[in-house]
Amino acid sequence: MDAIQPERLKILRERKKLTQEKLANKVHLTKQTLYRYESGRGTQRTKNIEAIAEALDVHPDVLRGLKPLPEENPSTDQSGGYGYPVSARVDSQQRNAFTLVSLRYGVSISQIVALAPLLFALEAERSIQRRRTLLEEARSQLDNYQNTALEFRHLPGSLYPWGAEEVFEAEEESIRAEDIFAETLPDKIFELFDRPLGGNRYEDNPFCVHLKGMARSMKSIVKIDEVDRDSASYQICCERALNLAGGDKEVAKGILNGEVLLYRMPRELLKGDAAERRTEWLRAEIEKTRKAWGEIDLDALLADVEDLPARPQEEPEL
Repeated sequence: MDAIQPERLKILRERKKLTQEKLANKVHLTKQTLYRYESGRGTQRTKNIEAIAEALDVHPDVLRGLKPLPEENPSTDQSGGYGYPVSARVDSQQRNAFTLVSLRYGVSISQIVALAPLLFALEAERSIQRRRTLLEEARSQLDNYQNTALEFRHLPGSLYPWGAEEVFEAEEESIRAEDIFAETLPDKIFELFDRPLGGNRYEDNPFCVHLKGMARSMKSIVKIDEVDRDSASYQICCERALNLAGGDKEVAKGILNGEVLLYRMPRELLKGDAAERRTEWLRAEIEKTRKAWGEIDLDALLADVEDLPARPQEEPEL
């Protein structure tokens, strides 16, 4: 295994304006261990190298000298860099989701972010393919129905669903446009009927329906409320939240609701012998948040205060 190059570790640490002690605390190592790494001494575990790389926003191979150092003051176009910054506004529930997934699968948050486009594209394409298959089946069944209806010429009126082909053509055009939320469907097709089959064309968009279908076999891991272009509401890794909470379901719900920000929790509380202190810390943070809800107008401030936990919409299932 290639070890960390000491001079690179020092350069990257100083760029982040971190002392050895502060960096050691961030990655849950002793100051002495980090000192040995910067001195080129001691055995280095892969997980420690990855943790340090994540804290310094670089690929582990940058620390090992297998990839070049990123520029100290990179330009805004960094798509080819190794420390590519992803800036996105997410609520406290989603921030905790990153941490819970990281803990469950033993991967870094940077790895989750790196895989996110791939996983999103895979599920989006599966969703589109599912719609394409269902549309073909619906058209085939409607053709069979129409052929049967022709045998009832003695009955008044038409047994063929009026407007169906227009709806099918609109859906086909939406699929062709890779419109995963079906937002390009024209309003006129909804005027042909009282309501969509699902009840709400936005909440029951095809991508959300697809993801909910995938989640049905993973109820202990994922629960999806809604997914659309502007928001996503779900609970993930509920059993991991319960584990962090020391079995306290109320604290676990607070984690899943985003009433406490896990990334602010001191790393030493993740140790196995710190379960009681961890639960106490989590409970105290949740109580602070709930007290804050009673003192301020969250509806007016949520749009402007990035780190303020969002008010939960419903109790998560554990």
